[in-house]
Amino acid sequence: MTDFERPRSPLPAPRVALLAAGMLALVAVAALVAVAPDEEPSDDAAELPVDQREAPAEEGLDAEGSDDPSSPDAGPADTHDDGEGLGEPLEGPPTLADQRALAGGSWEPLAESPLEPRFGAFSAWTGGELLVIGGDLGVEPTASAGAYDPDADAWRELPAAPEAIRPPEHQAAWTGAELVIWGGDPDEEVGLAFDADQESWRELPDAPLEGRRYHTVEHLGDEVVVWGGRQGGQPVADGAAYDPVEDTWRTIAEPASVAGMGVTTAADGEACEGPRCGQLLVWTAPAEDSDAEDDAATSAWSGAAYDPGADRWEELAELPRRTGTGTPSLTWAEDRALLCCDFAGGAQLGIYDAEEDGWSDAGAAPVGRRTLHAAEWGEGELLIWGGRIRDRWIRGSGGTYDVEEGEWASLPIAPPGQARIHPTSAWTGEELLVWGGYDGRDSFADGVRWAPPED
Repeated sequence: MTDFERPRSPLPAPRVALLAAGMLALVAVAALVAVAPDEEPSDDAAELPVDQREAPAEEGLDAEGSDDPSSPDAGPADTHDDGEGLGEPLEGPPTLADQRALAGGSWEPLAESPLEPRFGAFSAWTGGELLVIGGDLGVEPTASAGAYDPDADAWRELPAAPEAIRPPEHQAAWTGAELVIWGGDPDEEVGLAFDADQESWRELPDAPLEGRRYHTVEHLGDEVVVWGGRQGGQPVADGAAYDPVEDTWRTIAEPASVAGMGVTTAADGEACEGPRCGQLLVWTAPAEDSDAEDDAATSAWSGAAYDPGADRWEELAELPRRTGTGTPSLTWAEDRALLCCDFAGGAQLGIYDAEEDGWSDAGAAPVGRRTLHAAEWGEGELLIWGGRIRDRWIRGSGGTYDVEEGEWASLPIAPPGQARIHPTSAWTGEELLVWGGYDGRDSFADGVRWAPPED
């Protein structure tokens, strides 16, 4: 999927101080007005864990939003959903009155990293290590790289990329042996591949595509497919496929029903089942969604699947979802796609059945309508952590969704300071790794790991 917004730098310190002083004064006045002399204030909020209390908006947030039409709206932060019959919290685990099961397990810190703090880094799980390459330092991209070994709880530095790389200009896909990276503005395209075994970089031949941003790069079968994106503010729907063994490119067919920007996932992997395996699934928003002002409005997103073997697109069932709420994550889960968490009804989980070619609503998601979060598929469960709801940074919370049981569970609260958007994440087969990210003020070079409890 494509979902990237580069946050702006925090407000200058004097301005932050003045704003903070003003806010404190307003809060004090409001408290005197709200609490009558003969009434005691409620202790309900104080009894909740810190992460379940309503959080104030962060200082220094981007009030104007991104130039990405799929990025979240930039209005005042929502604390409750306006959708009829929803009632799920938009931040963190559910309240004590509506507590779902806890996923169990605990978070542990990762060893100290030698890398610079960053967000939006490219990553891959090699089977033994988490690769972290490039990313955004906040004002400029970086070329530095490293690898984390969870068994040894240790990091090591890797050779830096020949050029600085970061999304949305560049996107990447893991082939099982190499991390292939491509993108950039027209006439500034970058094509690179990192061989994890040899720890070496090589340049790709020129692609038969003009440069772009916000595009999709996915590994399908023996090829890496590049498709869509945006050039000069306009969506594009052309693409190409790269063969890492032959070191060659080919152009691919263009779809008739989808264009450029939206949610994508690769129906791939050893456990893949069903008629869409080995295909790229795409749903894109109508053009009017870019200017939508009503968060509660719904629209139908057009869908299509690309089959690399046949070089053919096939139209898919439309995706019903809300407008103006940012781009949700789309994750392939062996035989279906999981959209978290912004379905037509609001903060819902949408499930695409590849056999039936249809979407269904799995009900309210206690993780809320978040975006820019980590989303991983692991051992029959969708894992969601971190992210943002409109202009609120989510405080170290997440959840798991058991596909077969149709049940949510809240992840334990991560250690203090782990409120992040654009983190790097991976499911190792045994645990969830989360590293780096941005919290509205700073970028980070630390991380945490979570393993589900043993049965």
